[in-house]
Amino acid sequence: MVKIDFDKYEALLSWHSIYWGIEKDILSPESAILYAEKIIELNPEIDAPEIIALLISENAEKDVILSLIKAIISNTPKLKNSEESDIRLLRYILLSELKENAQDSQSLLAEIENIYADFDYPTDMESFIAYMPPSDSYNASEHSEEENIQHLIYNFKSFMSNEKQQLKISI
Repeated sequence: MVKIDFDKYEALLSWHSIYWGIEKDILSPESAILYAEKIIELNPEIDAPEIIALLISENAEKDVILSLIKAIISNTPKLKNSEESDIRLLRYILLSELKENAQDSQSLLAEIENIYADFDYPTDMESFIAYMPPSDSYNASEHSEEENIQHLIYNFKSFMSNEKQQLKISI
């Protein structure tokens, strides 16, 4: 499970993305508590019983946390994004966290492959997944292992730049 810097990404996250991440075991149930803490910290006037319940449910089961989040979602007027874009934002955040915390390119690519699987193998990520055939004219057999890794990293950085632009992320 990837840890999220809630101070940095709170504005991009939503209850949909937190719910989805916990449901898929990408985020820990404690992520919902951390998110609730951040929301209360930024909006102390909020009077939402489900959020308060999350704050006091430190040892609650995953199902209890998910049911509280469902209640929050159903009681939230209009959410700013669609569920699909919330999930895309979550993927962007997780990939950003991996990129920032990676020790080397090979371990970064291995972790990216986990995110690729966690998000049900999205086709827009194929260009930087090592075991997928190249989608461009790049021929891996004509290059060294290091050159192949750098090509995948280049494609990853290009993907992240495009995602940031498409999702209108200003961080």
